[in-house]
Amino acid sequence: MSAQKYDFKVDVGSTTTIPLRFTDSSGTALDMSGYTFEMQCRQTPSSETVLFEVSSSDGIDMSAAATGWVTITISKTKTSAVAVRTGVYDLERTLGAETVRVIQGNVSFSPEVTRG
Repeated sequence: MSAQKYDFKVDVGSTTTIPLRFTDSSGTALDMSGYTFEMQCRQTPSSETVLFEVSSSDGIDMSAAATGWVTITISKTKTSAVAVRTGVYDLERTLGAETVRVIQGNVSFSPEVTRG
């Protein structure tokens, strides 16, 4: 199965939260317990520099994984470090030795005006 496409916007200097629900073709929730997830964002797919990254151990909440819910939180600290206007990302799911890209897309960054 190909990765689903999902584009989103990040307000630089703010925390961004993205709740995801994994379901089968009939809409029944898939149990994500036991999986790990990792997301990286770069300016282009071939860029060496990672703009931000989150994982099951840092920024991806797996507490509702048994009901299909996984919540991605990109912290204010991580978004504040981004100095570009656009990027690309993907989200990979791993169980054992199998890693699958499940979501990919574009990210637009809205620059922060208020600084304290």
